[in-house]
Amino acid sequence: MKKIFLLLVVLFLPATILAQFAEQTSGTTQALYTVSAVDNSVVWVGGAGGVILRTTDGGTTWSNVGGGTIGTNPVYNIWAFDANTALCTTSPGTTFVYRTTDGGTTRTQVFTQAGGFIDAIWMTSATNGWMYGDPVGGRWSLWRTSDGGVTWDSTGLYLPTTNAGWNNAMFISGNNIWFGTNSTNIVYSSDNGATWSTQTATGQVNSYVIWFNNANTGLTGGTQFVATTNGGTNWGAITVPGTGTVSGITGWGNNWLVCRQATGLYWSTDNGGTWATAYTASAGNYYHIAKARNGENVWAVRSNGGITKGTFQVVPVEFSSFSAIPSGSGVNLSWSTATETNNSGFEIQRKSGSSDFVTVGFVQGSGTTTEIKNYTFTDPDLQSGLYSYRLKQVDFDGSYSYSAVTEVNIELPSVYSLSQNYPNPFNPSTTITYSVPEAGNVRLSVYNLMGEEIASLVNGNVEAGVHTVSFDASGFASGTYFYRIDAGNYSAVRKMILNK
Repeated sequence: MKKIFLLLVVLFLPATILAQFAEQTSGTTQALYTVSAVDNSVVWVGGAGGVILRTTDGGTTWSNVGGGTIGTNPVYNIWAFDANTALCTTSPGTTFVYRTTDGGTTRTQVFTQAGGFIDAIWMTSATNGWMYGDPVGGRWSLWRTSDGGVTWDSTGLYLPTTNAGWNNAMFISGNNIWFGTNSTNIVYSSDNGATWSTQTATGQVNSYVIWFNNANTGLTGGTQFVATTNGGTNWGAITVPGTGTVSGITGWGNNWLVCRQATGLYWSTDNGGTWATAYTASAGNYYHIAKARNGENVWAVRSNGGITKGTFQVVPVEFSSFSAIPSGSGVNLSWSTATETNNSGFEIQRKSGSSDFVTVGFVQGSGTTTEIKNYTFTDPDLQSGLYSYRLKQVDFDGSYSYSAVTEVNIELPSVYSLSQNYPNPFNPSTTITYSVPEAGNVRLSVYNLMGEEIASLVNGNVEAGVHTVSFDASGFASGTYFYRIDAGNYSAVRKMILNK
């Protein structure tokens, strides 16, 4: 199925994130209430009319594997383990939970509760998980499983309440469990359900959905959003664009992507400090959003059967400049980065003519940083010709990407020459540059004031070009020295001063 890309957003974060949003063809116009994304390929969706959609190719194609034992009962919550195994809930007056292990071809009823409404299922592993629902008999419907949802147990989970819950309004991280209510209360456990307390979402009656990017930083909301930076001890209002009931929240790092029961998706890259409209659908209200648990992509589902996919690519290093400048017979490379994430370093690669790129050096990176970093590398002693350079940026995990290619032309000198050493005076080493217009034997030596040769720097065949050589005078006394070149019919002498 061809995907139509509607929007490209480039956002600059501690690592650059490229975000593309695209509409996918679901094959249904039924309202879609819930989505569970396993990875960038496997996603399950539940909706009205007994619809259960499944994709194994990232949403290029969707199959409706609902119906059957579910009939036309609405599917309000779904949790997918993989391409074959998933749990889903229906609540046509009596709540049912179904489990499939063959991609939805068949399913088994694993739970039922008269008069209840299971709001959310959250699995913490392939075997262990939780579900919560509206109260029955004056107590929350709290259940846990240790066999992948085959059986459910509520022993020791008696928690009285006069509140009700909301579908998809549960979040678990480690031993921390949060679930939402139709009051200002958020129910919380810090010890995997051994004890429970309530947090207060100040100013918001209803916590329709809850998400935490880490143990401290979370979002929830009713008609507006509230945020916490201390694990829910305190919640405070934040301003997010759009109107309509809060219906979906997901995030990672400093990034949040949220939706309301309207047509917009909204995006923050600074922990909710500022927000922008990331995408606007042409029709239908968003009911839920989920990020791949093992991937970067996001899916959001709507009231008209619409599915929006967000594709996110993290670029580990954001290059701000890269240049190559000839220097004698060498090339000075310089580049800058605006941000780096897990950057081990840069392989410097060069090619000439029709040859392949070869690595000629490595410069260590700065790991993870949001500061501008500047780097240099010199590729010396090249023959004349056109050279192309690129940087291979390598992460600590071995993944890599390439910079743009830059070109530089090295031209042959037209005459012999011997340049003044630099620095001069020097201590203890200095660099001598010389040029030869054609290949041939070159002799370059250093002499003391008595005319005695004290060092031979070059003695052999040298290619045409501009060359540099270093003279280390650590073993010599301060004073005046001379260096002489003999190449073809050319001879020259220059003076240098060692000042220790």
